[in-house]
Amino acid sequence: MAIMRHSYRRGVPKSNPLPVPLVAAATPLAVFVISPGRTVTPRKIHAFNGSAAGSILTIGTGTAPLVAILPPIYLVAGMDRIITEDEIPNVEVAATITAQASVAGAGALAVTVSI
Repeated sequence: MAIMRHSYRRGVPKSNPLPVPLVAAATPLAVFVISPGRTVTPRKIHAFNGSAAGSILTIGTGTAPLVAILPPIYLVAGMDRIITEDEIPNVEVAATITAQASVAGAGALAVTVSI
């Protein structure tokens, strides 16, 4: 019988169903909607920058204004970046997680957040 590796972290890991396309805009877009009364901790972020220029990704809560919950994420043009639990500060969020990009160009950035 094989020994299975078990994760002792609380809860079941979940991701938003589809990558959210972001463009440079004044308002952030919802990346992960959280039910009222729940709190979550971001554990993994996967971002892809499909533009010809570098970008800065800000992840936070709220839409006007965006309140950053993580340090800015710098993305190289044409590359993706996976940020794991080891690199993410331990923050607990009780509101919908939103994201905003600084890159110009339509549909240039895609983001997935796992909790």
